[in-house]
Order: sequence, then structure tokens, then C-alpha cells
Amino acid sequence: MPGKDELGKTLMKPCSNNSNLVAAMLNDYNTGYYSQNALRQKYTALGLPITKSNLSRMLSSELYAGLLKIKEYLDEPTRIVKALHIPLITESTYRENQIILRSKCRLKEKPTKDSEYLPLRGKILKCPDCNRNLTGYTKKKPSGKLFHYYNCDANKGCGFSCNASKANNLFIDNLKNIVPTPQVLKAFEKVLTSKYESMHQTRNQLLNSLEKRRKEIILKQDKLVDVMIDGKISQDIYERKNESLETTLNQIQSEINNTPKQDESMEKFVQFGLKFISQVDVIYEKADIKTKKRILSSILCGNPVFDGEKYRTLEFTEPIKLLSKYNKGFMNSENKNGRLQLRNLPLSTRGGT
Repeated sequence: MPGKDELGKTLMKPCSNNSNLVAAMLNDYNTGYYSQNALRQKYTALGLPITKSNLSRMLSSELYAGLLKIKEYLDEPTRIVKALHIPLITESTYRENQIILRSKCRLKEKPTKDSEYLPLRGKILKCPDCNRNLTGYTKKKPSGKLFHYYNCDANKGCGFSCNASKANNLFIDNLKNIVPTPQVLKAFEKVLTSKYESMHQTRNQLLNSLEKRRKEIILKQDKLVDVMIDGKISQDIYERKNESLETTLNQIQSEINNTPKQDESMEKFVQFGLKFISQVDVIYEKADIKTKKRILSSILCGNPVFDGEKYRTLEFTEPIKLLSKYNKGFMNSENKNGRLQLRNLPLSTRGGT
């Protein structure tokens, strides 16, 4: 909004009513979790009415980062300089937002038909009668109450159906049985620490590679300036080439900035692993449908069969079995050097990723 500096000259100032919301919105977009439409809906609900076109302009505007674009004039090329007004976001956030805006490979959430009430349908639960995958449906009673069911395909001659709530609750009860004892958790902490140390070497290799690429881009920019000064290329060609190099440089710098430091990432890695395995039932119950699916693919071995009253088969992956409080063999899963084997980690899917 218009304002004055200490000398009484015109100077933009943050709007006291909306500046905090605008800053939060730009930082939210920087996470990469929001589409423009989702972002607009969220902040419109919070009291920041904004159109689609206005949002696009705001995301691409350098003004919110305390910068100002000086347009081409005579022999001077277009350039961006630091302005005097107070920024709402950092320059780094602004640059990363431009990368997200320009990227053609930005991750977009695909619409899903999965229901929060039917997390086990699809390629998870098997029919006890014909061994086909169970699907599910919701039925509204005359009272208006909704009931959810897992069922087999009646068109293929099987009419099996069961109460989804019962199947879901019994599955969570089974998850409680795989929570390991405190002694096993202590051993598991050593496994996670050892696993992280082996990963750290890969992290250093990545950082060295990124730093090498960053220096190569800077060298190319310096050579490009020399070529333009010598008159071998025009100003327009220089600007196009330099913009492309600058975009690549920002991408590399963003990757470097987003690579966590060793101490911070190790602590998070270990704590996440311990929390997950010690509270897998609670985490699963409170998770959204997408996270439930990921947990299921990580801990299940084969497809469980529910007959309407109990689970006939419910097999977990070998690492989960080894960590559960009912498996005494976990403490014997050491290699010849006395170290716990890293392959016994419950951190991969059935595909090994």
C-alpha cells in the first residue's frame, strides 16, 4: 500500500490488514504442496479475497521479496535491484516460487476415489470365498445414517459383504500387537543410527556434485559476459542465455539449501523411525487415506483375508515381525560382527523403495 519514508517521500509499506496473510500464502506456495487453486481457496476462506489472475501476478511479483524490476532503457538492459520497501518474503523464497511456477514437472495430486471409511479396499483385502480383491460401498439408511461395507463383485457370482467399521477396527487392534518392547526399541535406535551413517556418505557426494555444477554455471555466466562485451552476441541473446543459466543456478542453489545438515537430519531420521514403529496403530488410525495406503504397503506382506468376524490371514513383513514384542528372534538378527542387520528395517515398501 502507498506510504511515506522518514523523509516524507513516497514508499510502499505493508498493509496492516493483509500483509501477514499474503506472506503466509507466498510461503505456503513455496512448500510445493499447494496448487494455485487450493491456495486461493484456503486464503479466501481466511479473509483474503483474491482472483485467479491476481494470485498468478502475486506469485510472480518480485515486489514481495523487496526487489524492483528496472525495465530496459536506452543501452541499459532490464535488471532487478534491491528496493527500499520492507519485504514480506525472502529472496530465496521468491526464486524458488519462480522455479515452481515455471516447472513443467511440478507434482500435482491426482484425484482419488479412495474413501476415508474404506482404506482396505482395492488391492488390499481379499474375499474369503473367491480370493478376489474386495471393493466397497456406502449405504444410507432411512434414518439418514451412513453405513460402509467391503464387498466382492456380485456380477462375478460372489455376494460376500462385511461391515467396514468392524474390519477397520479389528485391523487397528492387530497393529497394536506389533508394537515392540522398550528393549527392542533401544536396539532399533542403534540400527537407525547405523543406517543413517551409511546414507551420509551419499549425501556428501550429492552436495559435492551440486557445488561442482553451481561453479560450472557461474563460469558459463562469466564467459557469456565476455562474449557480449566483445560484440560476438547481441544483448537479446545474452539476456535469454543468462536467464536460462540463472534459472538453473537457482534450482541448484535450492537443492543445496534444502539438503539438511547432518546432525539435524540424523536426529529427525532416528526419531521418526522410533515414533513410527512405537505408535504405528495410533499413526495409522489418525492418518489421512493417502498416508494409510503408504503405511499398508510398508508393513503388509501379502493380502489379508477378513471373513466378516476375524482376519483369517494377516501377515506382516519380516522386519515388522522381528520388531514385534512377540518375536524373540529379533535380538538374534545380528551379523557375524555383532551388528544388527540393516535389511531388517521396516522402512521400505514391498517394491524395495
